[in-house]
Amino acid sequence: MNATEIKVIMDKKDYKMTRINKNSYEFEYEIENKNILLEKIINLDFIKIIHEINKADIFEDFYIERHSEGAATFFILFKHFFNDFGLTQKYAHLDIIFEQHDKKSIFKTTTNNNLPKSNLKTPAAELLPISDVTTVCNFINPHKVSIKTTTNFYGNREFPDFVERLSTTIIGKIFLRTKQFIEKIGIV
Repeated sequence: MNATEIKVIMDKKDYKMTRINKNSYEFEYEIENKNILLEKIINLDFIKIIHEINKADIFEDFYIERHSEGAATFFILFKHFFNDFGLTQKYAHLDIIFEQHDKKSIFKTTTNNNLPKSNLKTPAAELLPISDVTTVCNFINPHKVSIKTTTNFYGNREFPDFVERLSTTIIGKIFLRTKQFIEKIGIV
């Protein structure tokens, strides 16, 4: 890692987004709820929770196909956020492997390029150039988890500052909502 390439894009009370280099980003946050065992809900079904909480204004289409207890393929069509800027609508089609270790859960994700365009509601949508995403969930205790997601994109893409900032805001909103939802479970 070259320290001159590292740039903190957003550092809020609840999360931090850092550009590691031109095609790599880190997103960090914690979730805590003394009423539930977080290891029981942070699994492949966690993706469904994220979708349900954000489907009204972030996701236009979604499905998940489970292959086994620890493997799945999922599809997300994002709302067309950048239409006014002349950019195409984006989607992700990803294969995910879920591993559980002693005090750690890991989601390893890579792009699946085998989605027939006929499966898209919006055929003009463009596949996000994601190379891989690794999410490491370190369980500090049964009720608190520290989550770090590293996303790598193909090539040496340089995203315009406004796209990077808006994308970071959208990602932050997705995970902040999910975090707040989980932290409020069981609270009356």
